[in-house]
Amino acid sequence: LNFHNPTASEERLLHQAIQNSKLDRARPKDGKLDVPWAPTFYPTIEEMEGNPLHFVEKIRPIAQRYGICKIVPPDGWSPPFCK
Repeated sequence: LNFHNPTASEERLLHQAIQNSKLDRARPKDGKLDVPWAPTFYPTIEEMEGNPLHFVEKIRPIAQRYGICKIVPPDGWSPPFCK
């Protein structure tokens, strides 16, 4: 991963995102939130081997339209960073 020193604009956006995440949002009385639909991906073990971020880059054009997605790892897959 390549990291850079954030610009002043990026720092302001990050600070605002942190403040927004701390806001107390009122939940409906039934406790359920209205979560919008998002795509779910089911990669194969082959697609997840090596660097899983390659798969994320592959699906990014689709997932980015929704702002969120779900990736269900294949049965038997063991993340390389958990070995």
